Amino acid sequence: ISGWREERRNRHFYTIAIDSNDHFYFEVQKWLLSQVDPKDRRAIRLVSYDSDDTGERLYKLFDSATDEQTVKIDGHEVIVRLEKPLSGKELLRSELIGNGNLGHRGNLDSPRLVFGTYSSDANEAVVKFFDKLKAEASQVKRHARLHLLAGYWSSHSSELPERSLDSLVLHEGQMDRIVADMQGFLRSEKEYARKGIPWHRGYIFHGVPGTGKSSLAKVLASYFGLDLYYYPIGAANSDSEITNTISKVTPKSILLLEDIDVFKGFKKRESTENDTSSASSFSMSGLLNMLDGVMTPHGMITIMTTNHYEVLDDAITRPGRVDLTEEIGALEPGQADKIFKVFYERPPTQPLEVQGFAPAVIMEIMKRNMFTPEIAELEIRALVGTDVDYVKPKLILPTEEEEDEELECANN
Repeated sequence: ISGWREERRNRHFYTIAIDSNDHFYFEVQKWLLSQVDPKDRRAIRLVSYDSDDTGERLYKLFDSATDEQTVKIDGHEVIVRLEKPLSGKELLRSELIGNGNLGHRGNLDSPRLVFGTYSSDANEAVVKFFDKLKAEASQVKRHARLHLLAGYWSSHSSELPERSLDSLVLHEGQMDRIVADMQGFLRSEKEYARKGIPWHRGYIFHGVPGTGKSSLAKVLASYFGLDLYYYPIGAANSDSEITNTISKVTPKSILLLEDIDVFKGFKKRESTENDTSSASSFSMSGLLNMLDGVMTPHGMITIMTTNHYEVLDDAITRPGRVDLTEEIGALEPGQADKIFKVFYERPPTQPLEVQGFAPAVIMEIMKRNMFTPEIAELEIRALVGTDVDYVKPKLILPTEEEEDEELECANN
């Protein structure tokens, strides 16, 4: 929460602003809506979404019929104003000629709630109320949110569906190893600060398609209650755009970069130095600064996924930028049985000998037979000896034409 003072009607006007990128924003937002008389809700335009299967609703306040609302906090009258993001034209104008015409809003690129009072006592009451609200919220398990980062102009946020660690079956001991590493990092903020080390961590999950690399990122975000930011980096047009976009990631959050082997900026320089076909104009320097540069958000956890780890540039995968590398591979003996038991809440009648397949192959069969495990088991056993994708996969690098097609799809 940041605060400042401004002159208003010849009196000191104290304001406290809460940006929507702050985790606390949604708690304040819910409280604010609870203070609105239902009869007056017609004056408030809301965007709503289902938060869970029970149909419970959370509401996101985007706009109101008037510029300001008035609420009571500890007996003090408090004026609440919602400041909307600047439009693309306003942002461009601010970059070209400065922020002089934007007043106190500055380079606002996300919504924020501003609470204003006319006395220091009232301002102090608001601060104490927010401290109390934060303390109460900290006692409740936080629901992670999914954010789509879309460059300079826009972003989208929604609640991330909860997933337990047991819902994703990895190789023996692998989930425990990853969770322990991330847990240790999250607990070590003070120790990093004491030693003068930037507090951020990087992971690479690699393996053939369909093994659950992206699903693992969602499971970890849900388990730790961390917001998950998805950045389609192929859409980045410049290093400055990458820096601006990454600055929106809040502390103690996960940044997910999928299929990084598709983008030439991540690949070994000797294989791309003479290749000018890439539509992406961000540089290797901009990419490295995003991962562990001066502008890397405090507490950011970067998770990168790739199908072809061996083609990545050593500058990307070196320790400090990537602290833990895990191969999320094809099925091992006994792994399919565990997946079957998690899905149907009972084991198969006999062990499923389908090692070498990608988990996605048997998951698709089980989803197709959601309520008929007997049929699913028969279909899974029938896979053995058939020519199905990802059976004992071998590395097949894409041609230049296929790379260009993938990159064009990612940019679109």
